[in-house]
Amino acid sequence: MLQHRTEWPKRVDSGIAAAAFAVALLCAGCGPAAEPPPTFHPSTPAEAAALTYYGDTVKPVFKENCYRCHYGLNRKSGFNLGTRAQVLRGGSHGVAVVPGHPEQGLLMVVLHHEGPPEHPMPMPQKGEMLPQAELDSIAKWIADGAIMDR
Repeated sequence: MLQHRTEWPKRVDSGIAAAAFAVALLCAGCGPAAEPPPTFHPSTPAEAAALTYYGDTVKPVFKENCYRCHYGLNRKSGFNLGTRAQVLRGGSHGVAVVPGHPEQGLLMVVLHHEGPPEHPMPMPQKGEMLPQAELDSIAKWIADGAIMDR
């Protein structure tokens, strides 16, 4: 025969429970905001390779050096690295990236700290020019079609 248990668990002190709940609420907003899930899904092996290259090589450079001013709600000069459509749209100074042609967009000009005075300021704005290997990686990414995960 089953025996019915009539004892309730001991109550937790309401002050401790309230404090634990407050800490949980505070920690819910801790840490960097999660990026939205990818929206681009490659349909060819070349696109898959280009997407992997972007995620492994180019995106970390952008995150480290560019996102603070050109990602999400931060769109200095109207330029946003959030999605491929935004990158291809460019900013207030013109077209930043022409897929397949790194030499035709402003991105490589400003990253190389080159160009006539009418071009926007060299990037990163407060710092040294990126290492040549990183510049080469970004140029390769553009030459391969500027594939991004969203």
